[in-house]
Amino acid sequence: MALTAVAVRQAKPREKPYKLFDARGLFLLINPTGSKLWRIKYKYAGKEKQISFGHFPDVSLVKARDARADARRELTAGVNPSAARKAFSARLASNAKTICCCSSQISGYGRRFRVSTTKKGRQPGNIATGIVIWFSLQLGKYLHRVIAS
Repeated sequence: MALTAVAVRQAKPREKPYKLFDARGLFLLINPTGSKLWRIKYKYAGKEKQISFGHFPDVSLVKARDARADARRELTAGVNPSAARKAFSARLASNAKTICCCSSQISGYGRRFRVSTTKKGRQPGNIATGIVIWFSLQLGKYLHRVIAS
């Protein structure tokens, strides 16, 4: 039987962790501390694996079911959902490292220049800081589009 939003909200912690199962591998793990974690159990290459989707108040039942459907689509395509998530996180981390390296190089070049204000009224200490602020605003727009799609 499928879970309901009411059953998820009313689940109380016990002495030991326990699971409330939904369908097709999705379950809610309730820990003794009171945290409620969405997880999916699946098999890939003959081994049983699990991935998590987040905490209950942050991730609703509907969002957890959508995430389960996405993971199931990856499995039917022959892709391990856990490995795909790790690869995506590694790409984001490498992009963040590149941005940090670029910003530190830019800040080294712009220490002797001063600017009054930026587009949004911020007052950076030098031109490099202004460039970094502008770059982070542009990157935020781009990452928001990438994550949303």
